[in-house]
Amino acid sequence: MLRAGESYLSVQWLECLCQADRAAQIEAAREAFGKRLKVGRSAKMAVLNVGMTCSHVMRASGFKIDMHHQPEPADPAHSGIFGIGQDEELIAETILETIKEVHPARKQDPSPL
Repeated sequence: MLRAGESYLSVQWLECLCQADRAAQIEAAREAFGKRLKVGRSAKMAVLNVGMTCSHVMRASGFKIDMHHQPEPADPAHSGIFGIGQDEELIAETILETIKEVHPARKQDPSPL
Protein backbone atom coordinates (compact mmCIF):
# COMPACT_ATOMS: atom_id res chain seq x y z
CA MET A 1 0.00 0.00 0.00
CA LEU A 2 1.15 3.52 -0.73
CA ARG A 3 2.35 5.78 2.06
CA ALA A 4 1.11 9.38 2.24
CA GLY A 5 2.73 11.45 -0.49
CA GLU A 6 3.98 8.47 -2.54
CA SER A 7 2.98 8.04 -6.18
CA TYR A 8 4.36 4.52 -6.56
CA LEU A 9 5.26 1.44 -4.55
CA SER A 10 9.03 0.95 -4.25
CA VAL A 11 10.36 -2.43 -5.34
CA GLN A 12 13.62 -4.01 -6.50
CA TRP A 13 14.10 -5.11 -10.12
CA LEU A 14 16.00 -8.33 -9.46
CA GLU A 15 17.66 -8.55 -12.88
CA CYS A 16 19.20 -5.10 -12.32
CA LEU A 17 21.07 -6.47 -9.31
CA CYS A 18 23.46 -8.29 -11.70
CA GLN A 19 23.77 -11.41 -9.59
CA ALA A 20 24.55 -14.94 -10.76
CA ASP A 21 21.40 -16.64 -9.49
CA ARG A 22 18.09 -16.09 -7.69
CA ALA A 23 19.57 -16.69 -4.22
CA ALA A 24 22.17 -13.96 -4.80
CA GLN A 25 19.49 -11.62 -6.22
CA ILE A 26 17.32 -12.13 -3.13
CA GLU A 27 20.26 -11.46 -0.81
CA ALA A 28 21.15 -8.27 -2.71
CA ALA A 29 17.50 -7.12 -2.53
CA ARG A 30 17.50 -7.78 1.24
CA GLU A 31 20.59 -5.61 1.60
CA ALA A 32 19.02 -2.80 -0.45
CA PHE A 33 15.80 -2.84 1.56
CA GLY A 34 17.74 -3.06 4.83
CA LYS A 35 19.56 0.18 4.01
CA ARG A 36 16.27 2.07 3.48
CA LEU A 37 13.77 0.42 5.78
CA LYS A 38 13.48 -1.18 9.19
CA VAL A 39 12.69 -4.72 8.09
CA GLY A 40 10.72 -6.70 10.66
CA ARG A 41 11.59 -10.24 11.65
CA SER A 42 8.48 -11.69 9.97
CA ALA A 43 8.56 -9.46 6.86
CA LYS A 44 8.32 -11.22 3.50
CA MET A 45 9.49 -10.40 -0.01
CA ALA A 46 7.51 -11.56 -3.06
CA VAL A 47 8.86 -12.21 -6.55
CA LEU A 48 6.62 -11.23 -9.47
CA ASN A 49 6.84 -11.46 -13.25
CA VAL A 50 6.32 -7.88 -14.44
CA GLY A 51 4.48 -8.61 -17.68
CA MET A 52 2.28 -11.30 -16.21
CA THR A 53 1.37 -9.16 -13.20
CA CYS A 54 0.47 -6.07 -15.24
CA SER A 55 -1.64 -8.14 -17.65
CA HIS A 56 -3.41 -10.00 -14.85
CA VAL A 57 -4.28 -6.79 -13.00
CA MET A 58 -5.75 -5.32 -16.20
CA ARG A 59 -7.81 -8.44 -16.97
CA ALA A 60 -9.00 -9.04 -13.42
CA SER A 61 -9.65 -5.47 -12.26
CA GLY A 62 -9.75 -3.27 -15.35
CA PHE A 63 -6.99 -1.09 -13.90
CA LYS A 64 -3.71 -0.44 -15.70
CA ILE A 65 -0.55 -0.60 -13.61
CA ASP A 66 3.02 -0.15 -14.80
CA MET A 67 6.40 -1.06 -13.39
CA HIS A 68 9.34 1.18 -14.18
CA HIS A 69 13.01 1.21 -13.29
CA GLN A 70 13.65 4.19 -10.96
CA PRO A 71 17.37 3.86 -10.13
CA GLU A 72 18.81 5.88 -7.28
CA PRO A 73 22.50 6.60 -6.63
CA ALA A 74 22.74 4.15 -3.72
CA ASP A 75 20.19 1.70 -5.16
CA PRO A 76 20.61 1.00 -8.90
CA ALA A 77 17.86 -1.67 -8.90
CA HIS A 78 15.24 0.59 -7.31
CA SER A 79 12.00 0.46 -9.30
CA GLY A 80 8.35 1.26 -8.79
CA ILE A 81 4.86 -0.07 -9.35
CA PHE A 82 2.75 2.82 -10.66
CA GLY A 83 -1.04 3.13 -10.91
CA ILE A 84 -1.99 1.23 -7.77
CA GLY A 85 -3.60 4.28 -6.16
CA GLN A 86 -6.71 3.86 -8.34
CA ASP A 87 -8.09 1.15 -6.02
CA GLU A 88 -5.25 0.04 -3.76
CA GLU A 89 -7.02 -2.81 -2.02
CA LEU A 90 -8.39 -4.43 -5.19
CA ILE A 91 -5.11 -4.02 -7.07
CA ALA A 92 -3.07 -5.34 -4.12
CA GLU A 93 -5.29 -8.43 -3.87
CA THR A 94 -5.01 -8.97 -7.63
CA ILE A 95 -1.21 -8.62 -7.53
CA LEU A 96 -1.12 -11.25 -4.76
CA GLU A 97 -2.57 -13.75 -7.23
CA THR A 98 0.56 -13.45 -9.41
CA ILE A 99 3.25 -14.13 -6.78
CA LYS A 100 5.87 -16.59 -8.08
CA GLU A 101 8.04 -16.93 -4.95
CA VAL A 102 8.05 -15.70 -1.34
CA HIS A 103 11.22 -15.18 0.71
CA PRO A 104 11.99 -13.78 4.16
CA ALA A 105 12.76 -10.07 3.76
CA ARG A 106 15.69 -10.28 6.13
CA LYS A 107 18.41 -12.83 6.52
CA GLN A 108 17.32 -15.58 8.85
CA ASP A 109 19.19 -15.95 12.12
CA PRO A 110 21.05 -19.24 12.33
CA SER A 111 19.25 -21.87 14.37
CA PRO A 112 20.59 -22.25 17.90
CA LEU A 113 22.25 -25.60 18.53
